[in-house]
Amino acid sequence: MKVHITNTYASPVTGAVFIAQSLIVDTGKEMGFTEIGIPRYTIKKEAPEELDQLLDGMLGGFRDGDTLFLQTPTWNEHEFETALLDKVAKYKNSKVIIFIHDVIALMFKSNRYILPQLVEEYNRADVVIVPSENMRKYLIRNGLKVSKIIVQEVWDHIYNYPVNEKPPFKRQVSFIGNPNKFKFTSTWPYSDVRLRQYAGSMKKHNNNVDDIGFLPDQVLIPNLLMNGGFGLVWSTDSYWSDYMHVNTSHKIGTYLVAGLPIIIDENNSNAEMVRKNKLGFVVESLDEAIDLIKKTTEAEYSELRENVGKFAFLLRNGFFAKKLVTNAVFELLQNNISGETDDNVSINVLKREQTIEYLIKNKASIARFGSGEFNLINGAGISFQEYSEELAVRLRNILAVQSNSNFVLGVPDIFDGLDNLNEAAQKFWAGNLNKWEDFYNQMLTADWYGNSFMTRPYIDLKDKSQASAHFKNLKRLWDSQNILIVEGKNSRSGVGNDLFDNAKSIERIIVPSKNAFAKLSEIEQSIQSHGSDKLVLLMIGPTAKVVAHDLSKQGFWLIDMGHIDSEYEWFKMGAEKKVQISGKHTAEFNNDTDIHLEPNSKYDQQVIVDLS
Repeated sequence: MKVHITNTYASPVTGAVFIAQSLIVDTGKEMGFTEIGIPRYTIKKEAPEELDQLLDGMLGGFRDGDTLFLQTPTWNEHEFETALLDKVAKYKNSKVIIFIHDVIALMFKSNRYILPQLVEEYNRADVVIVPSENMRKYLIRNGLKVSKIIVQEVWDHIYNYPVNEKPPFKRQVSFIGNPNKFKFTSTWPYSDVRLRQYAGSMKKHNNNVDDIGFLPDQVLIPNLLMNGGFGLVWSTDSYWSDYMHVNTSHKIGTYLVAGLPIIIDENNSNAEMVRKNKLGFVVESLDEAIDLIKKTTEAEYSELRENVGKFAFLLRNGFFAKKLVTNAVFELLQNNISGETDDNVSINVLKREQTIEYLIKNKASIARFGSGEFNLINGAGISFQEYSEELAVRLRNILAVQSNSNFVLGVPDIFDGLDNLNEAAQKFWAGNLNKWEDFYNQMLTADWYGNSFMTRPYIDLKDKSQASAHFKNLKRLWDSQNILIVEGKNSRSGVGNDLFDNAKSIERIIVPSKNAFAKLSEIEQSIQSHGSDKLVLLMIGPTAKVVAHDLSKQGFWLIDMGHIDSEYEWFKMGAEKKVQISGKHTAEFNNDTDIHLEPNSKYDQQVIVDLS
């Protein structure tokens, strides 16, 4: 058996794309592979017989029993790759390995429609190599049936020059990326942690940024090394961030080979690799990154640098590419694995009761995501929270967190059917799934999630007979606890009902009813001052997700309760549909118009901070 590996020379294949394909080709050649060069070819401009002749020439050395190692995309039209696979299939006992560098359907919104065609192409392979575990899950959810799937994880960066120095400890950040694409660099606000911008020139001058411009590899690596500090992997563009959740970035290998510890967002597919190998910091915001850099001591930087150095040795010498190509051929030769994949990659959401039990048992915090958060992540404001790029980035990064015994990420329980919901709720969530299903499949890649509906056990359910038992179970969370309620000015959660009567004590922090995220810092500081040894109940919309995740890492216990009060009021009155509740905020009803807040001395005594 001979292996023939493709290398694309078609324009516009330049830069990282060309380097990546050439790296795999060179690795294959060391193992005896034969290179097949792929030129630029436009299907619509050429006659069918010309394509046939071209493919015959490309496959001139291909024989029965040989293997095609196809690196995709070829950056020709999809029909070109289909014709190539058709031609290979005519050889007896031929095999195909497809290495997916990029999925064009995910890179550009205008190409989303071709995803089924690409998956159909991938399904013609005997072995598929995908960039990340997240991509593996996403493609399987979208119809990938190949049983032999290898996960790449990281790109090597071959560097054949001696590296004898170590990067100096500096509180600065280097970033490789076109400023026209990564626009956050032009507004870099941190004067005490400067940004060194590589690749492309900035149109708008920023006094906090050193505009280095493009440097060739043999100059780039020593420049990064000599200047030290940290390497940044970041984007504030929602579409590109979504893509990097499933793909793997070339610049990670570049920074590491230069010896720089990494700053990477939680949403990135390589975040766990950085965390596990202690190669830098995994953060949710640039503010968090800058704060960590400022606090890092020279000794701590030295430890990170040592970890990076060990990893960089492997990357410089192409270890991961060699391992990847070897594993692909090894899997191809195994006969004991056949048929379709049986991996369970469904979005696994705990039941309401399981979620509550987990929170109580582990004293875990929870952030519950719903339709509002998903809208904000994707660039749209909602009734009580205007769109904010900073908030969208924070929510996107929190959405990438794997639930654990300290913090649970909750999502709606809508992925295993909607039959338990009433007609109105079914219509809403069916529309939501129709709109966001691809987003969910791409972004919800954790092993399991808590149930966002834990605080919505009544109004949307078809069968409401178990609501009483569920509320009783939910109240176990604050039974005999000192609770600190953080809520909007109009919320008055628990006022006029017995929802929190089993709590030991109640205190309240009042925040703006709209756009609470603008006061994130004040809200968190107030909880830090008054929330020790208390259960903190958050009723502040999307801001609650950020607060819950931030402060759970500081040892606070926070439960994102959302519209629990309205849900309980509807339950107590036996409502069959959402109706207005007098004297306070009503969930998803009338945008808080015509609210008359009655004087209430008991409530007033519970308010210890008013930020409204």
